[in-house]
Amino acid sequence: MNTAFGNSTGYRIGYGYMNQTMFTFLPLIVLTVFNILLVRVVVGAARQRQTMTFAGDMASASAGDQQRITVMLICVVVVFIVCQVTVLSQIPQIKFC
Repeated sequence: MNTAFGNSTGYRIGYGYMNQTMFTFLPLIVLTVFNILLVRVVVGAARQRQTMTFAGDMASASAGDQQRITVMLICVVVVFIVCQVTVLSQIPQIKFC
């Protein structure tokens, strides 16, 4: 059942832009901000770990594993952001009406 409000051009355009904002732009911005914060923490922890540990220490190997996992997570998020940006570049071509 279609209503006059649902068929209005304003609703279709507004819904399209709101949908894009909520499900594309907002997650992209949040992921980018949190990823930048995560990179800063990983770099700071690596510097601190380098000054505090010795090369042969067992804790150093465990911390290195954790750092590799964190770097892998950062890479996955960066790939996701790149994929989202390619979708964002197609938005001017999408017709909402």
